[in-house]
Amino acid sequence: MKPSILLVLSLAGVGACTEKTVTPTQAPSPTEAQRAIGEMFGPSMANVLQSGSVVLGTCMATPAKYQPDPGQFSCSFLLKSPGGSSESQADFVMTETGWQAQPSVAQEALPFPDPKLHGK
Repeated sequence: MKPSILLVLSLAGVGACTEKTVTPTQAPSPTEAQRAIGEMFGPSMANVLQSGSVVLGTCMATPAKYQPDPGQFSCSFLLKSPGGSSESQADFVMTETGWQAQPSVAQEALPFPDPKLHGK
C-alpha cells in the first residue's frame, strides 16, 4: 500500500475506536447517587452508607447561569442512617467512571426543606 492510503486508514481507525461521551438526559438513580455521595464524603461515610440510604428529592438540570458541565443535575437528597437523617443538596456530573457528586452551586434554585423528601 502507498503511505497516503495507510495514513487515511489509520486515521479512520482512530475515529472508529474513539469513545463518545454521552450527555445524560436524566438525573442519577438513587443507587448511583448513593455511591457518588459516598465518594464525595470520603471513607468516613462508608459505614454510614452501608447501613443507611440516600433518597433523592427534587432533581433538575443545573441552571445555565452556573455554567455547568453538559448533563449536570442538581438534586436535593436525604441521607438516612441508623442515627437519624440529614437533608442536603448536591450536583451530579457524569464522568468516564460514572456519576460524581459535588456540593451544589444551585442551592437557591432547589427547595429547602424539600417537600418531596418529607412526604408533602
